[in-house]
Amino acid sequence: MAEPLTRAEAQARAEEIRFFALELARLEMAQVVSLSDEQHRHIEAYHRNVLAELSQQFDIDRDMRSKQLSLAMRVASLLGAIALAASVFFLFHQFWGRLGTGPQVTTLLGGSGLTYCATLWVRSKDDNGYFTKLVALVAFACFVLNIQMMGEIFNVNPSDKALLPWAAYAFLLAYMCDLRLLLAAGLLCITAFIAATAIIIDHSKMWRK
Repeated sequence: MAEPLTRAEAQARAEEIRFFALELARLEMAQVVSLSDEQHRHIEAYHRNVLAELSQQFDIDRDMRSKQLSLAMRVASLLGAIALAASVFFLFHQFWGRLGTGPQVTTLLGGSGLTYCATLWVRSKDDNGYFTKLVALVAFACFVLNIQMMGEIFNVNPSDKALLPWAAYAFLLAYMCDLRLLLAAGLLCITAFIAATAIIIDHSKMWRK
């Protein structure tokens, strides 16, 4: 088998090893196959080396316990990311009226730029992706605020076309950080844009009639 190139491929290889060990134990219990103690030691030593190399390169879950812990961390990071993104919205709306136009524009542009750079930096340091998910979702929330608030500052009428840059930014972050959550956010934005466009077209046809 070729060496895995991504964490997902490495995790799949680790799962194959675990399933192989379980199936081998069942086969031996059913007396379908019988291996000597030396053969068992060779197989176990080989698998330990493979798992050690994969863990060193990709920080994979080596057993069920680590897999359950990893799942719990993913759930915790997801909830934390949602809470952190929501706090950004509330913070902006609480202090927004106290700022002038110049500071408002600077804050929006600076917030988007800083959170994007922070996402790149955290991604380079975070092997398991838990903190990357947090920062990336905050970056997406800041970008959404950027588009929305810029429209309010310069009196631009709300438009469903804002969903397109939101979707593009979500896809960019999802591709860079390998985050399914932001991929789903981008797909939702595209779906909402298509639905809004279809409604507008239907209404225009009705008015023509």
